Amino acid sequence: MVFNALLYCDYLHKLKSYVAAAAFLGAFGWGQDGSANILVDKQTADIAVAVVVGKVIHDRVYCGPSGNYTSNSKYSTLKTAKYQLTIGRPDQEVFAKEFDTAFKTLRKVQSGIVSTNDRHHFGENDKVNNMRFTAPVFEERLTVSTICF
Repeated sequence: MVFNALLYCDYLHKLKSYVAAAAFLGAFGWGQDGSANILVDKQTADIAVAVVVGKVIHDRVYCGPSGNYTSNSKYSTLKTAKYQLTIGRPDQEVFAKEFDTAFKTLRKVQSGIVSTNDRHHFGENDKVNNMRFTAPVFEERLTVSTICF
């Protein structure tokens, strides 16, 4: 089967979690998780899962603690290390336009909560639309595994 970008784009617009869809801004808002602000579903208060179609920038993928962890720094610990990747505009024109819309939407969402002008996760400057995503390398477990070697 051949990939039909227009058909897939129409499908994505039916999802409230698709950032380029008109329903996204009405469906999600800011909530609290301890002292942190997090994006949540307005109906369920669950942490938001957002869908963005982009192209991974190959020289900005850090799949190890080196993405934001420095072993000789007293300010970073391996416990706080994160995976990191940056996405930019896709090659297909349909999704490139969708990416621009998603970028503007996320900047709008971000501007509703920020208290400074530091917005480095969504673009390096006004001419480059990139999004940087991070996820923790380690996850705390409530129980210790009992696997024996």
